Amino acid sequence: MRKRSGSSEETSIVAVYPARGRPRRVGRVGAVARRRLAACLVLPEPHRTEVDGLRRATGGEVARIPPHITLVPPVNVREEAWDEALEVLRRAAGAQPGPLDLVVGPAATFAPVNRVVYLAVDGDATARARLRDLRAALLVGPLERDERRRFIPHVTLSHRLPEGDDAHALAVLGRYEEPVRFAHVELLTYDDEARRWGSWADARMGPVRVTGRGGIETELGVSAIVPPDVVAGLAAWEVRSVTLPDSGTVVTGRRGREVVGVAVGGVERWGARRVGRVDGVVVAPPERGAGLGRHLVTTLAAELADAGAERIEPSEDADDATRALADAVGLGAPQP
Repeated sequence: MRKRSGSSEETSIVAVYPARGRPRRVGRVGAVARRRLAACLVLPEPHRTEVDGLRRATGGEVARIPPHITLVPPVNVREEAWDEALEVLRRAAGAQPGPLDLVVGPAATFAPVNRVVYLAVDGDATARARLRDLRAALLVGPLERDERRRFIPHVTLSHRLPEGDDAHALAVLGRYEEPVRFAHVELLTYDDEARRWGSWADARMGPVRVTGRGGIETELGVSAIVPPDVVAGLAAWEVRSVTLPDSGTVVTGRRGREVVGVAVGGVERWGARRVGRVDGVVVAPPERGAGLGRHLVTTLAAELADAGAERIEPSEDADDATRALADAVGLGAPQP
């Protein structure tokens, strides 16, 4: 979990620090802002590090993009469609019953069509059907593409192995198989200047919790990074004296496409214990005093407990409002 930097609380709106590998630059076509987006299942740790080792050994472009399964190939999305693209991501993830268990490996190749060496992706019949359904749910709206090629889920290792080396790689990795549980689906974005792909937004797969049923309903979605529309909302609310990391466990409150609040935290290991930290809870000014903050921090605490936290408390950097909410729902005070 990131700690706060030396920025001044008095002079800056809420600070949200960029996650590793999360490009901020936006490309432009003429005067129109656009992003090049791709929907993917990015391998989680420790599988990510292991597969990156295989990519290095086979000459793959490790620094350019994390190891992933492409669901929607790159497509240019104009600025006015970014919110819709985020909604497509959330709806597709929310339609899934939960994490998706797949098997990555063994190695294969697209030869003679091309010299790409990859790790095959498979699973039981249910997992394969869910993967197809997830892809179909993403290929709509601003992410829609005319896909004529047959969908072959895979994790690319290398595009350019010298002739003859691909056969050796296949022989060496022919028995490599690893079960991988994917909990999140991501939108990667391309940074034209850095020439690399990184996470722009993600959503956890599974039904979204809803509060206020029968009244003013609010969806409480879970992600691993602070969504772009939340960053924009925080700036619009002119929130001060709150510092949030932009990755960890993020609970976002929405009504339709409107962001109404966010809670961010994470789990750290303190000696033999795993401690959950509530870093910050922010509610949109018009929604304050209606109980949304409690719903956000309670949901965040449940997520941290599910992630193995034995104790949950506000972080040292938490503001007074976050500490008050944590106290109101019975979370512990920070330990020295």
